[in-house]
Amino acid sequence: MVHLTLSSLDYREIGIKLNVDSKGQYIVKSLSPSGVASNYFHVKENDQLLSVNGEAPDLYPEVHSNRSILGANEASFLRHHPDGTSETYNIHISEAPLTFSWIGDLAVPGATLSIFFILAFFLYSRKKDDAVTKLLIAYFLAIGFTDYSAVASASGDLIGGFLLQNGLAIVPVLFLHFIYVYLAKYNIQFLSKRTLLFFYGIWSFIVLEWTIYNFTSFSNEIYYYIEFNSSVIFFLASSLYTIYKLFATLRRYRDTPVKSIIKLILTGQVVAYTPIILLTFLPAIFNVHIIASKYTTAFLLILPFIYFYIIMAERFLDIEIALTKFKYYSLITFIPAIFFLLVFMAIFHNEQGIGIRWIQMFLVFYFGFVTFLYIKEKMDIRIKPRLFKQLYDFQSSLDRFSKNISKVMKRSDLEMYLHQEIRRTLPVKRAEVIVLHHDHEGWRLLKEGRESQVDDRVIEMLLNPSEAYVLGEQVYVPQGLCYVIGQNGSNSYVLWVDNKENFLKFNSEELNWLRVMANYSSIVYENLFLIERLVHDLEADMQKHQSSSPWMLRLLFGLSENERRKLASDLHDSALQEQLNWYRRLEVILADYDLKDDLREKLFDIKEGLLDVIHQIRETCNELRPPLLKELGIADSLNHLFEYAQLRNNYAIDFLYEPIRSPLSDEQTLALYRIVQELLRNAGKHANASRIVIELCEQNGGIDFKYQDNGKGMQIEDIVESFEHMGLSGIRERVVSMEGHVEFESVIGEGFKVNIHFPLELPEISANRGGSNNDSYLTG
Repeated sequence: MVHLTLSSLDYREIGIKLNVDSKGQYIVKSLSPSGVASNYFHVKENDQLLSVNGEAPDLYPEVHSNRSILGANEASFLRHHPDGTSETYNIHISEAPLTFSWIGDLAVPGATLSIFFILAFFLYSRKKDDAVTKLLIAYFLAIGFTDYSAVASASGDLIGGFLLQNGLAIVPVLFLHFIYVYLAKYNIQFLSKRTLLFFYGIWSFIVLEWTIYNFTSFSNEIYYYIEFNSSVIFFLASSLYTIYKLFATLRRYRDTPVKSIIKLILTGQVVAYTPIILLTFLPAIFNVHIIASKYTTAFLLILPFIYFYIIMAERFLDIEIALTKFKYYSLITFIPAIFFLLVFMAIFHNEQGIGIRWIQMFLVFYFGFVTFLYIKEKMDIRIKPRLFKQLYDFQSSLDRFSKNISKVMKRSDLEMYLHQEIRRTLPVKRAEVIVLHHDHEGWRLLKEGRESQVDDRVIEMLLNPSEAYVLGEQVYVPQGLCYVIGQNGSNSYVLWVDNKENFLKFNSEELNWLRVMANYSSIVYENLFLIERLVHDLEADMQKHQSSSPWMLRLLFGLSENERRKLASDLHDSALQEQLNWYRRLEVILADYDLKDDLREKLFDIKEGLLDVIHQIRETCNELRPPLLKELGIADSLNHLFEYAQLRNNYAIDFLYEPIRSPLSDEQTLALYRIVQELLRNAGKHANASRIVIELCEQNGGIDFKYQDNGKGMQIEDIVESFEHMGLSGIRERVVSMEGHVEFESVIGEGFKVNIHFPLELPEISANRGGSNNDSYLTG
């Protein structure tokens, strides 16, 4: 590193490119604008090179192979003047001032190499046994030394040339190897081992090629061109191949959790290498110089931080947001950059030799604007709240309003909060919600028991709209502002806000705030209208059918079943476990202690009583939440229920079941199970039946269920009037909830029959069931 630094400090760019004429003489073909040959020694094009370091030009290797005098100490030239005279002059390179730039040639590459060293040391100290870490360290150091050796290589230093040429070749290969091993941890095959070995083979060939050129006499101009550009071409090709493979891998794994990791790696590669490839290496192949490598290589500083972050972080940043911002900033800055470039072109259109600078100036403008937008974003977060306090008062107002409307249950409360917030935030005296009704005669104003303070011109325009009112849209009126904040049937609710008292227009922040307030209000209005329509439909349905509607019954039964499940869970987890705990403690006392006979007998009775209570709690839990009903299906669940019921009661059950081809919903299965439970409970408790026949089958697109017992029977007309038969009323309600029908048949002394039929598919509730026609929110 010391050697490279000393070579860089002694760097002078000569900047001469030679050509061989028909006589075999070496003629100056072109001169670098920044070289000492043109700036200090005033060498001109078409001057003839006579000697290099006191010898014939053919004997100097750089002249023979590269057509330059790179690394020479002195040279002599012959210049022919227009008047036919000629002169010979000598140049001594060591007498020229240094073309070394502290910032471009040492500070930036040195900072890059230092950062790479620090991060490499930190990685090694943390994860020295990790293969991925070792590859990343090698990759960091290869980039750092390649960048730092550029100036030493340009000065003709052999070590600098070796590090630059071979570093360019090894950097993309190391990166491929790093990604190959890193992604393998996530079971992602980035490329094959054979492909990786192929790239290492090309790198070895480039090293051999460089060695032959620099340590043998086998060299000429064509071979030099191949040797000099092979590293650059391989760097370009392998970098593009890497980006291609990353894109292909991203496409293959775009629906997996590792997508963000691949996208982060791909973004780092594109951002770091695109400036070097497009602005330095690719133009250099065609002998065009847009931006020097010492500037574009500064983008390589992105790499250590990205890959260090990938190795050390457990969670990754959201790269999608960063890319979206970059695309947006890049798009909106393109036109301003073109505009400034055209202005400068108009000012300096007469300047000579400025052609390539237009591209440089455009890039400066373009990326300068993009950088400024990123800085502005950070400044908005830190400084904007202090400068624009009113803007953040709007945010506080929205927070306060959203909290208030969460408690709103009536339209009047919503309008009160809305008026309060508008008057509190804006310098206006009047704000009102206008209710407009539309019928066959047109629009008219609904007073709703209050006098309107709205200007007559506003009312007139609202009653004669040019187009239909759209929820959330602004309505343009001659005084103030209007927003449509609610619609219910033929009524439209319009928020009107008067002009500001200070005679100023509403600014963009105030308009945005009002728009958001209107949107918030419209949501609450819609919810309030929805509840009103729901209650109206329920009342109409009750009046029409003289009973609860099917969807309402399903809702109530669903809530009931949820409460049953919660109660069963609470009983099982608390009361039952406590009973079991006391039962086991009592068993321990009876087994371990010597007790009197009468005391032992009493404790044994208590133990048996506890066992009975435990059994009853388990039975209650099973009744509240039938076990394995979904898993077993209706037939097997009923068979288990029948076995248990016959053990506890003095009746026999015949179950006639035909397999149901169409699947029953969970709701239908549970309803059938509850109906059978209630019928068996009635047979054992009231009917005193000794034989029960139950039939279940699929017929006519629905389920047919038949029940018959030989009990004492009852009078059917007594079912509704007697509290003893509330269970049968519950059966009727369950059947109605399934959109079915039920028939009870019974005569005293001749048993009891039940016939039930309900459809397999529950139909949607008709929009004409009652109330408002707009009740699409109701589903079956």
